[in-house]
Amino acid sequence: MTTSQYETRKVTLNWCPTIVYKGVEFQIIISEEAVNMRLREMAHDIAIVSGESSPVIVGVLNGGVYIATGISRELSIRHQLGFVGVSSYGDSRSAEHNPTITNDLSCPVSGKKVWLVEDIVETGATVRDAVNYLLYKGATEVSICCLLSKVVPGKPCVVSPQIIGFVVPHDAFVVGCGLDLKKFFREMPFIGVPVERQSLA
Repeated sequence: MTTSQYETRKVTLNWCPTIVYKGVEFQIIISEEAVNMRLREMAHDIAIVSGESSPVIVGVLNGGVYIATGISRELSIRHQLGFVGVSSYGDSRSAEHNPTITNDLSCPVSGKKVWLVEDIVETGATVRDAVNYLLYKGATEVSICCLLSKVVPGKPCVVSPQIIGFVVPHDAFVVGCGLDLKKFFREMPFIGVPVERQSLA
C-alpha cells in the first residue's frame, strides 16, 4: 500500500534518447530532471506522513546512498540520516540464508520512526532483512521508500514499499542514481540502460 500523494510513474523503453556518458552509450529511460522532481515529491510525501516527528532516513548501502541523500536534501522537516549494509544471500545465494550485516547502522534508531531508502526493489529480500534488522535495533516503525520498482515474473516481491518513484520494465538492466554497471556509474544523474552491456568487459 502506497502513502504517496503523487502517481507512481511507469517507464517504458520506447522512444528513449541515447547519450554517451564517460565512454559508454546509454538509453535514457528516466531523465535527470524527472529523477530530481520525483525525489522532491517523495520527500514531500515523507514529510506529510511523518507529521511532527523527526524520522531517521536510512539508506541501504551501496545503491541507496544516492537516493537517501537526495531525499534528505529535499526534506522540509528535521531528520537524521544514516546508512546500513545488508547482504541477504552470503555465499549460498539462497533467500533462506541468514542475512549478514556488512555495515552496521551509522546512527541510532531505537524508539524512532524510520524510512528505509533503497535504489531499486525487485524481490525485496534485502529490504525485508534490513527492515527486520531495524526493528531488532529498536525502531518503532519502518516504512520503505524506493526510487525504482521492478516486478520480476515468477519472483513475487516479499515487501510492499509505501513510496515508489518509478516502475521499470522487468527486463531492463538499469544503471545510474545508485545502480552500478560493474561497479561503475552509480553517480550517473539519470537512469539509463546500456546499449551494449559487454562494453566494460
